[in-house]
Amino acid sequence: MTSPDAAAKIGTLVAIVGASGAGKDTLMDYAHRILAGDDRYVFLLRAITREDMAGEIHIALSHEEFAEYLARGDFAVSWQAHGQSYGIPANAVQQVRSGKIVIVNGSRSALEKFEKAFDRIHVVEVVARPEILAERLAARGRESEAEIRERLERTPPDIAYAGAKSVIENNGTVEEAGDRLVNILRQLAAAA
Repeated sequence: MTSPDAAAKIGTLVAIVGASGAGKDTLMDYAHRILAGDDRYVFLLRAITREDMAGEIHIALSHEEFAEYLARGDFAVSWQAHGQSYGIPANAVQQVRSGKIVIVNGSRSALEKFEKAFDRIHVVEVVARPEILAERLAARGRESEAEIRERLERTPPDIAYAGAKSVIENNGTVEEAGDRLVNILRQLAAAA
């Protein structure tokens, strides 16, 4: 039987969402460096059917491997976007239940799936001005100029999420926005 203290110890899945180029991975890397060595925080790698390249460090899977992981139940949450498949490791659920603050690069379109999979989530939306998004997308070199223009012209989906949420404007230095993320994570850990 679980003790009342153990039952009360529930962490939070922190889903970092926002447009491509908003700086989600950069801010997560910054927070990871600042919080290194504190075992309350878990920065998860997600699986993606995309080769490793500059930018996000992830678990690169072929489409066939991804389908095998999915069939085995190795993902707590999975979704498709921009021709790729994404998956959050299933062990993230237990990590949250054990009191950890689990941080992952999420998706606005998959938040309903996150809500179903995790006991407690907090969404952090990273936003940036359009001209900054354009610069960052061009610098990462994954898309042509026409693809970047098309991406920027898309209307971002509304975040259909009524739970705990924070917004970080990432128009200045990495340190400014990164410190905001670190503060959010520290507040969540203090409340766990």
